[in-house]
Order: sequence, then structure tokens, then C-alpha cells
Amino acid sequence: MELLEFILKMKNINYHSKMYKKEVIIIGKNSFISQKLVNKLGRKEKIHIIEKRENYYSKPVWLNLIKKNTTIVFLAFDSSLISQKNNFFSFNKKIFNFFDLLEKHIKKNKIFPNIVFLSTVTVYGNTKLNLVNENFKLNPQTEYDISKIFFEKLVLKLSVSCNLKSTILRLSNVLGFSEISKQKDRGILNKIIKKIKINEVIQIYGSGKYLRDYIDIDDLVNGIIKSIRICKPGIYNLCSGKSYSLIYILKKIEKMMSVKIIKKFVKFPKNFSNIEKRDFKGSNKYFSKNFNWKTNFSLEKSLKKIYKEII
Repeated sequence: MELLEFILKMKNINYHSKMYKKEVIIIGKNSFISQKLVNKLGRKEKIHIIEKRENYYSKPVWLNLIKKNTTIVFLAFDSSLISQKNNFFSFNKKIFNFFDLLEKHIKKNKIFPNIVFLSTVTVYGNTKLNLVNENFKLNPQTEYDISKIFFEKLVLKLSVSCNLKSTILRLSNVLGFSEISKQKDRGILNKIIKKIKINEVIQIYGSGKYLRDYIDIDDLVNGIIKSIRICKPGIYNLCSGKSYSLIYILKKIEKMMSVKIIKKFVKFPKNFSNIEKRDFKGSNKYFSKNFNWKTNFSLEKSLKKIYKEII
């Protein structure tokens, strides 16, 4: 486990209280995950939210918020697939410069934060039907995945250079309802349920039998909170540990909504990435063992939650 061995060697929202044991700086407010995370963190942490993009790296005045017992949670760095394709090199240059500033700030002030970075399981590439744990070889297929790996490497480098405790979480597909996420490549199942509700045709690329691991947003956020409160440095898959095809999910939705879904199978467009044809079966055993975490929501329960929000 090369990377694991390596790691182991604005606008602010402040809840003022002397009882806080930990301060949390959340980078990227305008995301589905951040909304849920802030709501669930509650009053055990003092929360600072950095939401303006220019404040992430160009003018990181928020660095002055870092104190002795601080955890920095990196949720969003223009992470949409679309923005990555358009700004790949400039994006990664900004990230590199930002980490350089962060390292200098930490060393100068001798204040050493913990770091939690959200990565993605797609860094493993097309894993066929193999059960993927953290030992699995990385095989990025898109610029998005390359950027995530680049970010991981910078986190690891910073951790070694400044003797920080860092946790990298590789997330599978997140399942849950939110109006916040407006990107065209996000919330596919939400969009499908909305279309089914008004009896629209559901277009399916390829066979619809490609497997994905879907983790409920509440299970995911609980995992992130544990990684903030129980600092155990390392690289972890944060996934449900169960995989389903779109065809299987549509059958579940038909039963849940008591409808017959109108399906149309089409070929993948020429500009589609091969990563869209991947199968993924992830293992969450390493994370579960270290953080005493487990999933509480089955696929059916998650779909019902989304459906209730939509109607």
C-alpha cells in the first residue's frame, strides 16, 4: 500500500462557545456534502466555512483561522468534471501554489492542523468485477481523476513535510436529495426519479448493467464526521460495500413508485469517457474497522428518502 505507507511515515459561520474542543475549517460550501456536513456537525465543533472560490487559493486569508486544534476539510476545489475539462492545467497550478502557501504558513506559525481530503474511487479506473480495497492499483482515466490523485499527493507531501495527521477518503457515488448541486453530471438518480414522476422516457446508455457502489449521504457524512473527531491518518475507501446496476435500481424504483418505467437503450456517444463503462465493487472494511463505522441505509431506504423529498 504505497501511498498509505507514505502517509503513515469568505464567509465564516461561527458558533461561539468555550466548550468547543475542535475547530473545523470547511473548504467549499456550495456542495451537496457540505450542506449536510455543517448541519450534522452540531455544537461540538466551531465551524468556519470558506465558500468563495477566490478565497480557496488565490487570497487564502482564511489561513489565519488555523489554530492549535483545527481540522481542515477539503470538500470542493472546482471539482466538477466539466470545470476540470475546461481548466485542467490552470486548476492544478492553483492547487500547487495554494499548498506551497499552506506549507509556509504552517511552518512559520508552528500550528499543525489535521487534514481531511475527499477524493474519489474513480482513481482506481475500470476495476472490472474485482473487489477494490486501498491496495488496488491506481489507474486514472480522466483529468478529474488525475487532479484528485495530484491533490492526494500534495496532501501526503504536506503531511510528511509538516508532520501533520491527514486522512484521505475515496468516495463512491453519493445517493441523496439536494437542490444545491446544479452540475449536469451530478445527482443522476435524482433526475431519473423526477423524470419517472412525470412519465418521461428514461434514456439508458449501453446495457445499463454496469455496477456502481452507492453510499447514502447520511452514511457518508457520518463517516466524514468520524474522520474529523477520530483522527486516524491514512487512505480509506468510504463506500457502501455493495454494488448495483442501473437496471436493478430501476426495478426497485418501479416497485417503490408503482409505475412501469419507459426505457430507451442508446449507444454511448463518441465523446463519452471509458470510465462511464466501469464496474466498481468497493470494500469499506478498512475504514469500518478503524472508525467503528457502518452503513445504516440500504439502497431501498435511500431511494425512498429521495422520493419523499421530490414529491
